[in-house]
Amino acid sequence: MPSFQPLPWSPSPDDSLTHLAEKLLRDRMGLSLREPLEQLPRFDSLTDARLWRVGSKYLLKCVPATHYNVETALLARNLLVACQGLDGIPRLIHADAPLLESGHVWMLLPWFSGKPWNPWHIPELGIHDAACSLLKRMHDRSESVLGYRIGELPCVASRWDWLKRLINMESLLAEIDRMGDLERRLVQRLLARQGDFERTMRKMPVNGTMIVIHGDPRPANWIINDGVLSGLIDFGSCRWDHPASDHARLVSGLPRSLSGEEMTVFLARTNRWGAMTRWLAMVVESQARWSLSEQQRVEELLKLDETDQ
Repeated sequence: MPSFQPLPWSPSPDDSLTHLAEKLLRDRMGLSLREPLEQLPRFDSLTDARLWRVGSKYLLKCVPATHYNVETALLARNLLVACQGLDGIPRLIHADAPLLESGHVWMLLPWFSGKPWNPWHIPELGIHDAACSLLKRMHDRSESVLGYRIGELPCVASRWDWLKRLINMESLLAEIDRMGDLERRLVQRLLARQGDFERTMRKMPVNGTMIVIHGDPRPANWIINDGVLSGLIDFGSCRWDHPASDHARLVSGLPRSLSGEEMTVFLARTNRWGAMTRWLAMVVESQARWSLSEQQRVEELLKLDETDQ
């Protein structure tokens, strides 16, 4: 399985956002900059986040200050504060995080040395168990400090939306001969999974207990250093939801058959089907061909789905 290549970034002489980042670090966060900021390449063309490495110690992130991003940043701040002291969970550097400035939300976090976990290239070797253990400690701290809610589970509601979208795409079957090989394989796989998707959804509870969770602990958001789990990054998807959603997001990205707690398996399996549905909808609605990196992601999803049969 080929590794995903980050999208290239070419700095411009008048990169106003980088200049603003330098000013905020100096004036609002009290850091004395000894070297230029290193803007990191984006790994996902769907996000508007900008990332900078600040020396060898810090990571600066900013996203547009939409209602969703501000709400998510506040939840992330609360979760990170609740988890202070847990090894592997980043600590907030500046006390007033998240910082709102010039239409963006800014957060300064520690830099974790190492590389994102790619389970296709780096064997598990206890990494999965260590990640699950850290998620459990984070969830326990979240519930004890931030409390819990009872209500409609977002992780289940979103899957009903995915299923409706998949059912609406049944008409694509008539166009299958005109598609490229990858689109054809994806349509055939999804239509073959539709019945399983519906049966799985009927087994899921609509309501349940929710806590503040990370929201996106997929393997790429775990940093591995010398074969050891270093920490969890990217708290930009924090929300109130069932804790099994976090565990499902982790295991659904591992190339192996799904097993374990029933709710986690249900969510992980539908994670894979839902992600394939979103990618198919993207190319259908845009009437465009996938880029090479997008093709690689779809190929990975197809291969992940095969491991669970």
